[in-house]
Amino acid sequence: MRMAPPVWIGAPPEEFRGNGVVFGEHSAEFFGVDRGDGLTVFIEDVPHRFVVAAVARSSGLFTDDGRSHTLVVPMEKLAIAVAGRGRSSVTYVRAAEPAGPEAVAALIEGLEEVYPRYRVRETVPQSEVDLWTRDSTLPFTIMSFLVFFMSVFIIFTCFRVITLERLPVIGTFRTYGGTVEGMAGLARLVNGENVVKTRIRLDDVDGFLRDGFNVDVEIEIGG
Repeated sequence: MRMAPPVWIGAPPEEFRGNGVVFGEHSAEFFGVDRGDGLTVFIEDVPHRFVVAAVARSSGLFTDDGRSHTLVVPMEKLAIAVAGRGRSSVTYVRAAEPAGPEAVAALIEGLEEVYPRYRVRETVPQSEVDLWTRDSTLPFTIMSFLVFFMSVFIIFTCFRVITLERLPVIGTFRTYGGTVEGMAGLARLVNGENVVKTRIRLDDVDGFLRDGFNVDVEIEIGG
């Protein structure tokens, strides 16, 4: 897998070697440098003089993360700066095929046996990923708890209003007395039920009963 080539602002570097260095667009604006300008970079507390060879768009390797600045230095120059004598201080290795955690652990163990003088580790361990994402996931976790407690409060409030305030007014069962004043002589079949229109005068009407309520009617026929 190869990294996407940078998008240059202006011409690409004619010769990327020696003291040349490549800046990202954001970093170049931040430090106030442009192509051909010289600058001093401290590497392990030792000053080194460089010349800006080119400036790249803020994408890919040069993406602005708001916390750091990336610049690319020729490998030969960097090896001299860190006293590497032309050798790499860090080498990245990847498996030929997608590998799970167990395969990665076995690969690291095998490399440690082959290169006992070197320290072999995962490029980005899962513990570091969890540490980096903790700041992002913590607000969502807090919001989830807040939403949960708000939902419980709303449900409890609705239940309280219904049971403690309206229930004494509504009652579980209400009974009204009345007198049948008239009844139709014919029954009609409505939705599979026999319906007989009846006119009833209620004796103890209160403010609860409204037009359109469905009620059960029990009629007693006197002797």
